Amino acid sequence: MRDLAELQLQKRLENKLHINRNLENYLKLLIEIKEFAELDNIPEIARNFVHQEEDNFAKFKYVNDLNKQMEELSDELAERHSKIDKQSVLHQVFNKQQ
Repeated sequence: MRDLAELQLQKRLENKLHINRNLENYLKLLIEIKEFAELDNIPEIARNFVHQEEDNFAKFKYVNDLNKQMEELSDELAERHSKIDKQSVLHQVFNKQQ
């Protein structure tokens, strides 16, 4: 029974140490984020981050839309070139017949 209590105590101490290490790491990361953002107010950093992500996503969607439009225009241009080539051939055939 004593061994079980010692094992449980050892396990709790290990968990506490693990939690403390994680807390230290999170605090270090928070300090690095504050330094990088040049702000101390965490809610303001979060708002700025969300705003920037929304802006980036809007730009991403815009670029995708432009790419889609370019593909559609490229397809339309290829189709028009094909029609011009067909008309050119028909015109040549027509001229040879006359």
